[in-house]
Amino acid sequence: GKNWFDLLVPQRIRDEVKDVFHKLMAGDIRPVEYYENPLLTKDGEERLIAFHNAVIRGPNDQIVIVLFSAEDITEQKKTEEALTQERNLLQALIDNIPDAIYFKDDKNRFIRVNKARADLSGTTPENMMGKTDFDFFSPGASRQRSFCR
Repeated sequence: GKNWFDLLVPQRIRDEVKDVFHKLMAGDIRPVEYYENPLLTKDGEERLIAFHNAVIRGPNDQIVIVLFSAEDITEQKKTEEALTQERNLLQALIDNIPDAIYFKDDKNRFIRVNKARADLSGTTPENMMGKTDFDFFSPGASRQRSFCR
């Protein structure tokens, strides 16, 4: 029969994955508890798999068994990538609008700010994240701004 590596690991990374496994079993590298690797389905489709690992050691502290659970995270990763693209698109739109635009959380902290809004406070959008009006205006002006919303 074929071994696990030849059946499931894509050809382009097969030698590398085998090498890491053999080094792990020889004790040359430390085991990792989590990693992600592509694997092949029986139809040859590549899926991204998250591995959670544990090792069992023998009497001389050598690794004798590697236990792992595997979870297909292909769709999750695709969703995360799509969400990142949408966030980047939204930020690009916000950044290119000349009007001051910002979003705040339920504690009045800035969670998204465009350059036009940051310029009004004499700072950068990054510097405003997680802060409130109290960080940029006098106490009286901050209370007035909060009250007027």
